[in-house]
Amino acid sequence: MAASRIGEVVRAGQATLKGGSKPENRLTSHNNCGHTSSMATTSVRSTYSLDMETMRRIDNLARRWDVSKSEVLRRALRIADEQSTRSERVEALKQLQVSMDLSRERAEGWVADIRAERDAWPTPGDGQ
Repeated sequence: MAASRIGEVVRAGQATLKGGSKPENRLTSHNNCGHTSSMATTSVRSTYSLDMETMRRIDNLARRWDVSKSEVLRRALRIADEQSTRSERVEALKQLQVSMDLSRERAEGWVADIRAERDAWPTPGDGQ
C-alpha cells in the first residue's frame, strides 16, 4: 500500500477523544539498517495551563536539548515515570528486607554462602 494511501486509511479511522480533541495522524519515516520504512503515528493535541516559570523551564530545555517543547514534555514525563517506578521497587525491597529481619550481617553471610557455592562449581573448559 502506498504511503499516501496509508495516511488516508489512518485519517479515515480517526476518533474523537475524551474532551473533544482528535488524534493527529501522520506518517513518520524511520531508517533501519539502510532500509527506510514509513509507519503511521498518532499524536493528541492538548491544551494545558502552565505558569510562567514552568514555561520558561520548558523553553530552556527545548533550546538546550534542541528539540520541540512537546518532546521536552514527553521526555520529562518518561523520566518522572521511570523514577517513580524505580523508587517503588526500592521501597518494596526495603519492606521485604524488614519483613525478613535481614540485617547487614545476615545479608553478608548469605552472599558469602552463594559465592562459596559458585566457586565450588567446575569452571567451563577445565576438563570436568
